[in-house]
Amino acid sequence: MIKIMIADLIRSMGVLISTAPGGLMATKLTAGFKLAILIAPIAILSGITNWFYENSLYVEVVVLAILCDWFLGSIKHNFWTRDFHWLENIKGILVKSLLVIAMGGVFEGLMYFTNDVTGVALYAMTILRLTVFMYPAMSIVRSSRVISDGKFPPQGLYDAIESWTANLGKKK
Repeated sequence: MIKIMIADLIRSMGVLISTAPGGLMATKLTAGFKLAILIAPIAILSGITNWFYENSLYVEVVVLAILCDWFLGSIKHNFWTRDFHWLENIKGILVKSLLVIAMGGVFEGLMYFTNDVTGVALYAMTILRLTVFMYPAMSIVRSSRVISDGKFPPQGLYDAIESWTANLGKKK
């Protein structure tokens, strides 16, 4: 819907620019450039919005992981390690959120380039999305180990998860 509206707006503005009476080509190019500057953010936002709708479950799971990580990390640092500071807490959730957004965006862009090769695209999407998810998830696992005095998750599962994240993508 938004794409159609943008296309109609561009078409109508293009007609206005090309039929401007007595206008110099430089004036028309300047008007076209200004129009592009105004419309580009709308087009980008439209694409991001569409991606969010198409991948809403993935986004929700990653956001939930970040919130759980923040919550358990706050408990761990406040009650167990006793090194809780509000500024560090706020900085921590902002940095983790920005890194997940940045790397998630970069990884989604990488998947775009492998879209034509179905097997590669599926493999890349799975690994890259798991990588984005595992960043806050590993922090949840580590906080859980501290809060439960090493009881949860069990040592074997914890070691397997740590090994998997340490060796992700390495060939044996």
